[in-house]
Amino acid sequence: MANDGYIKLYRKMMKWGWYTDTNAKCVFLHLLFLAQYEACFYRGIELEVGQAVTSIREISLQTGISVQSVRTAINHLKSTQEITQCTHGKFSVFTIKNYIEYQGVNTETNNQVTRDQHSANTEVTQTLILRNQEVKKSRNKKDISIEISKKKFGEFENV
Repeated sequence: MANDGYIKLYRKMMKWGWYTDTNAKCVFLHLLFLAQYEACFYRGIELEVGQAVTSIREISLQTGISVQSVRTAINHLKSTQEITQCTHGKFSVFTIKNYIEYQGVNTETNNQVTRDQHSANTEVTQTLILRNQEVKKSRNKKDISIEISKKKFGEFENV
């Protein structure tokens, strides 16, 4: 269940209570990377935006943190209500509280900026293409006139 795209990280995260706890910070960031950005289904379970399906052992393997340290980090994050965990046998569904606030802020604004940027880039690209075509035409005209001049000069030489 790979996600494409980006996540947002705010500088004010440096003031977050778990920022200096390397394992808690790493596990939280890993869950942010795994979290769904669109609702979907996984093995009959409806996943909402901000939920990640994984296991403690998987997190351990993927981050290089020991299983016990991952458990401790998750307990820290749960104690301050950063995340919740719902177990389903061999995997858990982790919910990142306030995921929408972390990731969804300014979605409309960002989309508008992206559309505007695309339009501006398209106009610039089209202008550059037109200029490039004009330069090519101009070069072709110069090449043709040089060839014609050479032919005419050759005619004078033969006379």
